[in-house]
Amino acid sequence: GHTNVPTVPSGKAIVQATSSMFRTEDHISLDHMQKLMNKFMAKGGTLTKREFRLALEEIVGHGERFTQQMNLLFQKMDTSADGHVDWDEFCTFMMHDLESKERMRNEHEVPLLVCPKLLETPHMFSIKRIIHLR
Repeated sequence: GHTNVPTVPSGKAIVQATSSMFRTEDHISLDHMQKLMNKFMAKGGTLTKREFRLALEEIVGHGERFTQQMNLLFQKMDTSADGHVDWDEFCTFMMHDLESKERMRNEHEVPLLVCPKLLETPHMFSIKRIIHLR
């Protein structure tokens, strides 16, 4: 079921992140991708939800709330909603997820467009506080 999410006046949902938030897709390495590809190819390029869960559990491992996270991940990847995830759906999702993370990281980094001007200072130690300016 859906829970009521508080909204701000603009209508955007308030998202609360927690340090215990675990996203299975954040823990899939290139080595895992190679092993998962082998699992997909062994099954004709397509895995059922159960096969996908077992493959992830074997290759990536599982922590608390693994089943819940895996179900959510499968749902996101199964774009055709046929109860199967094929290798293309899996790779498309992973690429989109990586691009989203890269975009978010770039938005938080402010580029330095000019070199900062370094000033000579007669002070022996770094300045911690300025008490009075004229």
